[in-house]
Amino acid sequence: MLKEKRTLKRAITLIIAIAMLLSMTLSFRAFADAQTVDVYMTNIPRADDAQYNNPNWGHGELHFLNGWTYHKESYMPAKALNSYYGQAVYCIEPCGNLHTGNSLSRQPDNYFSALPWNSQLNGDWQRKLIGLVLNAGFNGNVNMDTWKTQNYQGEQELAKYWATQVIIWEIITGQRDAYFNFIDAHSDGLDNAADYMSVNCPIFSETAKYYGEISYAVSEALKLPSFMAAVEDWAGMLPLEYDATGKRYILTLEDTNNVIGNFNFSSDSGVECKVHDNILTLTSDKPFDMTTISATRTVDSASMVVWGDGVYSKETSSLQDVIAYGSKVSEPLTAYMKVWAPKISGSLTLTKVDEKYPDNKLTGAEFTVYEDVDGNGKYEADKDKKYGTIPETKEKGVYRLDDVPAGDYLVKETVTPKGYVSDSNYYAVSIITDGGEYNISNDASSRCFTNRQETTQSTTQSTTQSTTQSTTQSTTQSTTQSTTQSTTQSTTQSTTQSTTQSTTQSTTQSTTQSTTQSTTQSTTQSTTQSTTQSTTQSTTQSTTQSTTQSTTQSTTQPMTQSTTKPIKESTTPLTTSLTTQPKSTLNTTSKSSSGQKRIEENPDTGDHEKLAFSAILFVLSGTLFCVVAKAKHKVA
Repeated sequence: MLKEKRTLKRAITLIIAIAMLLSMTLSFRAFADAQTVDVYMTNIPRADDAQYNNPNWGHGELHFLNGWTYHKESYMPAKALNSYYGQAVYCIEPCGNLHTGNSLSRQPDNYFSALPWNSQLNGDWQRKLIGLVLNAGFNGNVNMDTWKTQNYQGEQELAKYWATQVIIWEIITGQRDAYFNFIDAHSDGLDNAADYMSVNCPIFSETAKYYGEISYAVSEALKLPSFMAAVEDWAGMLPLEYDATGKRYILTLEDTNNVIGNFNFSSDSGVECKVHDNILTLTSDKPFDMTTISATRTVDSASMVVWGDGVYSKETSSLQDVIAYGSKVSEPLTAYMKVWAPKISGSLTLTKVDEKYPDNKLTGAEFTVYEDVDGNGKYEADKDKKYGTIPETKEKGVYRLDDVPAGDYLVKETVTPKGYVSDSNYYAVSIITDGGEYNISNDASSRCFTNRQETTQSTTQSTTQSTTQSTTQSTTQSTTQSTTQSTTQSTTQSTTQSTTQSTTQSTTQSTTQSTTQSTTQSTTQSTTQSTTQSTTQSTTQSTTQSTTQSTTQSTTQPMTQSTTKPIKESTTPLTTSLTTQPKSTLNTTSKSSSGQKRIEENPDTGDHEKLAFSAILFVLSGTLFCVVAKAKHKVA
């Protein structure tokens, strides 16, 4: 039986809850469709509240930012639509008055768009922030029976209701900006919206708790990438920088708020946007003017219905306008940043000079510039396109091309000054710095573009003369050496032969005549002993003189004739001549040989001399033998 009663009780509770939910839904729908509503005011605290006699419920007159005021109160009114238990509504016009039974009309959907700027927010931003506050704050019904300090649930609802109202006033009066940052009115000598509740109010701590929770929820919903702005006009301007390695413009940004992954990026200028972790990378192949990059996401919010008298004023004579929670919606949230890629351009320059004479600048050349499409530093006819030519300036030999966009290029000499050899190479150059000057050269030491002169006829003649002189000298030296050697050998042989013959003949004749005469005279006049001594002395002197004179003369004139002088008559015995004559002849012949060094080096010359000496010795020996034999015969 007890179990059945519990089941029945739960069923009744469920039915009541469903009925209340349906009534609220119908009430919201009715408010959405209705054109007018009545307002009911409930003053807090109620007479049966445990803190009813606490004097800290009310507040004095408040002066907010932007000229808004709120009248003095000793209580805190809660507002509802069409009933004391109806849907809670919030004041958005602090200066107005509102009493139970006042009728308000539904305001158009663009109500907030018509609101004036409040020094921080325009009307649309005020609506957006209020929608986020309604979504995070209290959006139920007022309950005058339970909203008491001794009722925990009722106290929590009441505290959350007033926290929501205070934040809405902060938005309206200009104490919150588009990032939901708090602006302290005390710095201007004014009151903050939170001063509506005294710190000694019995529900202050609970209200402050919900104030913090709602504020945090709205701040998180509005959190943007750290480098972006909530309003386009507030967006910072950032340049993309040219990356010489990647040949593109690039900007890399880190989001310190760690929300970048919740946003989708877009651009109207063809800028590529990539997100990785907390890094946003923007790239572009070309420079571009200022453009806006937007990033969007959706956040949970609330629609709302505005009820008012059609007059939005800071005068106390008008009725307060109020807003009621409509429904939960997704609110688009957009962040902005402005970027541009500045045009990077530089100048290509070169100075053209003679290779051997650098001071001689050359005019009349032409240099063609090609775009190095893949940046490999090599010319590829099927890829690389002609960009232009580098013209010669007014200064002779100086060439310059300005305003060349950032990128990789190849430069080639396509027209060469007359009389000079063309340089067929392609020279790579990259422009990476705005306003930079990039010099092109084929000579590192001079930093100039040099050309050498072409080979001419004078060069050929010079080379021919040099070759001829070299050949002539070589031939002359060779011929001279050959002739000298041949002449020396011939002269030596002739001299040797002449000297030998002359000496032999002269010596033989002189010796024979002298010996014969000496022998005959000595045989008649003296004895064998005296004859021998006399013959020896005479022969020695006569033979020595005759041989010496004859040999010397013959050697002195070897190329013409042999001069032979007869040896003077002498009675000197021939025995002495056997020992002196050969030595005299050998010494004389050796000394008289012109070109001695050549001869000594020629083995044939030595053989001729030996044969000549042998012949002389043989003749002398035979002659002496005959003379001695004949003398002995006569003596006998």
